[in-house]
Amino acid sequence: MHEANEKYQWKKVSKNPLLKRSKNFLVKFTKQPIESLCIRSHNNTVYLGTKPITSIAISTIDQCHDTCLELYPYCVAVIFYKIITLNNPLCYLFNKSSIYRDVVLYPEKPLAEHDVINIIEVVANCHEFNAVPPLSDTFTASSDKVSRIRRATNFGNRIKRMGLWSQWTKCRNGYQIRSQPCEYGRLIQKRQCSNKSSTEIPLFVHPSSFLPYPPQPYEHPDNKSPEYGRRLSEHMKQLYRLRQNCCKRQEWYRKHVGKDYIDFCGHSCPPSSLLDIEQDPEQLLRNEKQQQSVFSEEPISRIQEYRKRQSDEIVMLSAPVSLLPDYETSEWKNEQQQSSIKMHLPNLNGEVSSDLPREVQ
Repeated sequence: MHEANEKYQWKKVSKNPLLKRSKNFLVKFTKQPIESLCIRSHNNTVYLGTKPITSIAISTIDQCHDTCLELYPYCVAVIFYKIITLNNPLCYLFNKSSIYRDVVLYPEKPLAEHDVINIIEVVANCHEFNAVPPLSDTFTASSDKVSRIRRATNFGNRIKRMGLWSQWTKCRNGYQIRSQPCEYGRLIQKRQCSNKSSTEIPLFVHPSSFLPYPPQPYEHPDNKSPEYGRRLSEHMKQLYRLRQNCCKRQEWYRKHVGKDYIDFCGHSCPPSSLLDIEQDPEQLLRNEKQQQSVFSEEPISRIQEYRKRQSDEIVMLSAPVSLLPDYETSEWKNEQQQSSIKMHLPNLNGEVSSDLPREVQ
């Protein structure tokens, strides 16, 4: 099978010393999982409703988004600022992105001609972006080119790819990464480095004292402002509509295929008897923590499985509670994220590979 379609990489294992004298030489292999991710980029766009978990001093946007890929799932988005009045670019790391119900995209026009503002978002499956189309303001742009009509019916479909896979990056922090252009931005594959890798290149970042978000001279509406309230209301309605459409399609598919365990939505769904009932999206989303028949507040932890006969098409299966990591099931999540970021960042020294191209200039 072609490497691009493989879920696993084959890795040779040292032979058992007890077999040295055996006439029949056995070669053992183990399957090493390749993690599949998806990223999209927006320029002149920022977040309202969330704050970064940390900030780092970097030189380029490539270093900013490579750092987030290394730290995923503790980091799911970055905002990159290059402001002419500051000596160094700023990279803010986030543990929430626009696919969360209380986080909204907000247009931010550069105050100076050469200022650069970029968001890069990371998800496990590109279809998670369906409910949140990019902004349509004249001064914004996005790598996400999927139309609103297609987003409404695109659940579980194969992702349109626009080119070939890039070469694997050099080994850094025990991982290699490669990417492929797609209709949302880029598909990402991440794998462990080979034991024979002799030139491991750590990522080059410097932990910094936490910097205010947004950086001066930029200002954002706060969470109590009418602007945030208006955008949040529309955002929640949009999330509800798209998730309800996905649940309807999922229910139809389960009935026609006869497999009730299939889950390509990646979030909880109400019982089938409630799918066609018109309800207030805002009220449902406010009460979703108390009601099991409404959609999840956050994307839940998932296990990736490849569909039979379609090795490059992923089904998102809800993980049983027993399989959920501690940071997904307790209030300890934020503390764990902070400690993990602090633990990793000081060890990331060296050069960064530029094999992953920028999405939006």
